[in-house]
Amino acid sequence: MRVSQSISSAPYGYQARILIRAPLEAVAQRSSPAAGRLEAVDEATCILHTGSNSLDELALHVAVKGFDFQVLHPPDLIPVLRALSGRLRDAAAGS
Repeated sequence: MRVSQSISSAPYGYQARILIRAPLEAVAQRSSPAAGRLEAVDEATCILHTGSNSLDELALHVAVKGFDFQVLHPPDLIPVLRALSGRLRDAAAGS
C-alpha cells in the first residue's frame, strides 16, 4: 500500500483525497493503479488518493470518472472544480 501511495501521489505538488459515491469495484474499472490508490469506505463509497502537479488536472481526473464525489483534501481544489463546472456549462449552452 505504501509503494502504491508513493507512486500515485507522493511525487506530485498536490495530493488529493476524494470521497467517491460508488463502490470501489466500479471505480477501479475506470481507474489505473498508477493514477491513484482506492480505499473502500463501505459498500457504496470509496476514497481515491491521487496526486498531480496541477489542480486543473486533478479536477479533470476526478470529473471524468463519472461518479458523484466530494473533495476531502485539498480545499483549494473546490474553486477549481467550480470554475471547470462553469466553463462546461457555458460550452454546453453555446453548442
